[in-house]
Parts: sequence; structure tokens; C-alpha cells
Amino acid sequence: DKSTAKITKPLKGAASECRTVKEEYLASCLAGAFRAAAKAVKSSQPDYRDARKILTDAAKKLEGLQKANADKSVPKKRSKNGTYRAVKKEAVTGVKKSALKIVQEAETMLIRSSGSGKRQLHYQRISQAVGSPKVLLRS
Repeated sequence: DKSTAKITKPLKGAASECRTVKEEYLASCLAGAFRAAAKAVKSSQPDYRDARKILTDAAKKLEGLQKANADKSVPKKRSKNGTYRAVKKEAVTGVKKSALKIVQEAETMLIRSSGSGKRQLHYQRISQAVGSPKVLLRS
């Protein structure tokens, strides 16, 4: 339970943290949350290996999405949870749609990887936390 809580904390925090940044920084903010959640998985926790891979892959996809649409004329935004980079204003809508797909894919993969028993419960909790910032991407 403690391990799952450590993994879900940055994901749940993303919903409130990323709500405070401009839309241009949203993909970068979410990528940071996914990266932090993946880092919370210790290598000594084989039951969470699949979750770490899924979270890491989602973070990389979100980072790639931001880089592909980067607006280098806008300064980085510093926050207590990291540094965020902006995407071009004209790309915001497309980036949000793509980011939503990435988040939904991660949710689905976590559910499919959950197995059974206690592991299933923990993966469901992680999946729910992954989905928590979806409302930001739909607005």
C-alpha cells in the first residue's frame, strides 16, 4: 500500500499542479508527473515493473509531444515540482488531444497488466491516478 501511494502521489498531484500552469505547459507538466511516478517504483519491487515501464513510456511520449511542438520563444516555467516547457499556442488543441490519448492508453495498459489478486487492486489504483488529470486535457 505504501508503494502504491508513493507512485500515485505525483499523478494525483498533477491534476492540481498542472491546473495552475498555462495550457502551453500542460504536456510538459504531465510528463514530469509521469516521470516522478515511474521513479517512485523501486527496482526491488518486481510486482511494479510493468507499471514503471508503462509510466516511463507515457512520460517519454508526452515529452516527445512537447518537443515536437515546442515554442522556444517562450521561457521555461519553474515550479516547485519541476521546470516546464511550452508548446506553440496554435498547437495547444492538438497537443491536448494527443496527450489525452497517451494518458488513456497508459490507463488501459495498466488495467491489462494488473493480473489478479492484490496486484490487480494496486494497478487499478495507479490507473485511476493516471486518469486524474484527464479533465485538464478535455477542457
